[in-house]
Amino acid sequence: MVSPADFTATGEIDLPEGCIRCELTVSRDGVVARDDTRKLLEWSAHEISDVLRDDYDLLVTNTFDERQFNLRRFARRTDELEVALRRVRANALCALMAPPGVSVRNVFEATGDNPGLLYRHDDGLRWVPHGGDCWARLYSEIGDVRFDANEYALVITGPFGTTRLRGLRRLSRELASETGRHIRQAREQFADALEAAGLPWSEEAKLGVLHSHVPFEATEARLDQLAEATLICDARRDYWELLRAEEAIERLALSLVGDTVRVVALGRARDGEFYEPLSEPDHACFVFECVDDVVQAWTEVGFRREPVFSPLERDPAAALARVLTSLRSAREGLLRRIIHDSPTHWRERLF
Repeated sequence: MVSPADFTATGEIDLPEGCIRCELTVSRDGVVARDDTRKLLEWSAHEISDVLRDDYDLLVTNTFDERQFNLRRFARRTDELEVALRRVRANALCALMAPPGVSVRNVFEATGDNPGLLYRHDDGLRWVPHGGDCWARLYSEIGDVRFDANEYALVITGPFGTTRLRGLRRLSRELASETGRHIRQAREQFADALEAAGLPWSEEAKLGVLHSHVPFEATEARLDQLAEATLICDARRDYWELLRAEEAIERLALSLVGDTVRVVALGRARDGEFYEPLSEPDHACFVFECVDDVVQAWTEVGFRREPVFSPLERDPAAALARVLTSLRSAREGLLRRIIHDSPTHWRERLF
């Protein structure tokens, strides 16, 4: 993650107990205010919800509650302080969206009506605005990208919808070209992984008919081909056979995560839609109101489970859910978890 320069300066912080002279430090971990004798305030970076500017005053709001604090009398360093607060917040949220170990290549600032920071990672683009919802678009799921000369906008389209990003000025044209190149590379990598697994779908992957991470129809022919491949793990073979016997698999989602192709079966459950990982033995089956929410959410939280399933109300995942639509919908739509104790018991709870 690209770290902001640490900021330390002396000014005033306006708290419920009064306006107090303090030393304020902003670092990658968050913001800390101290006076001569004690720590007055400490917020993690993901707790920063908003930073509002009024001349030389800054009003900072907490993500989880109504707490606020005013920062005053930082004089000529107010501009630097505002940038530092916004950057550590954006860095924290972006880190929650990216897979561990995926590098940030560049950070671009967008201005205009919806200012924010665009992060270019090895696997895609991630956007954190100063206010409003974040998003992530992976090269492997994007259908097309173009530069809109009329609005100087970067326009990204694909099965997960259309995303328009303005305010990057001339960088939009360059990013459109660069992103197109990464999309082609991601398709080639997905096609090669499918071929290595014994699936005859590589040409469809190269043409963008099949996308990594994006569900597609589970026809009988495709299910037969998947049965002959090497992707379904032994611990899930009986459950796979049961789902096939029930004709319950409506769609499949294959994701290339690192060097591994991850297989998930999707279909109707008794009270919602099931999400059944077939290539990994350490995942339970989950039932959601709408499984498309969690499919997209996985791509926007780095394929980590904690953001989707963490029940805590004040942890980083909860902060991210407030600004990431797919994650918010997935968390709200989670109905139940079904363990794989035996195929018979599992089937009874699922259907």
